[in-house]
Amino acid sequence: MFLGIGPSPYWYHQTLTFKAGVIPDVRTAHLKLKMLFDSLLLAYPKMGCFFVRGYQGNSEVHFHVIFAFYEHRSESPEVFLDKFKDAVFSRWQMLNDGELNRRANEIHLREKNFECIQYLLWHVQPSAKPVPREQNWHGIRNKRLFHQNELKIAHKEISLIYEKCFPKKPRHQESSPVPKVVVTERDVRRVKAYVRADGKYSWLDFKKSHKKRHLSDLDFVASL
Repeated sequence: MFLGIGPSPYWYHQTLTFKAGVIPDVRTAHLKLKMLFDSLLLAYPKMGCFFVRGYQGNSEVHFHVIFAFYEHRSESPEVFLDKFKDAVFSRWQMLNDGELNRRANEIHLREKNFECIQYLLWHVQPSAKPVPREQNWHGIRNKRLFHQNELKIAHKEISLIYEKCFPKKPRHQESSPVPKVVVTERDVRRVKAYVRADGKYSWLDFKKSHKKRHLSDLDFVASL
């Protein structure tokens, strides 16, 4: 579904979190998100929304949202962002009785690319087990608009990207040593960006929350 969404120069990634210590249950969190989308779509009917539910290290629910606009705008994507971020945050504040951490609810101009897909799927673990309906972890709004701007994606391309996101673990004989996970500086930057977007911890505190402060950044990321 996500791969077929057409790109747009007005492509924004928003992190939505809740007030510390007042984290709602999953059902309530999704209801608040729906109300946010309802309000924004009244103001921006040529906008589509794609979201993924995630969890912070302490199991607190939050959302990652892609806002994509498919219309000609007089402002540049950067200039429009200054207005749109206030529209999103003010509504999200109202739905959560205020006192939210703005840094933990940041929005950034992004591109639709493989790194964007990787970021959205950071917490996702494929499973053959059926997922209960009330625990649906992703969704889309204004599907008709996305269909009007969709891309035709070959099944082969979908399979290739899936394999890149979720590489298969090689089978090993019992006597074979388990290969060490190879982590690059790029992986470290990606995880640091995730922690910074959540806004819950500094990088050092995030390592401390996993009780692995003594590890180097590369070894720490490899242990996740």
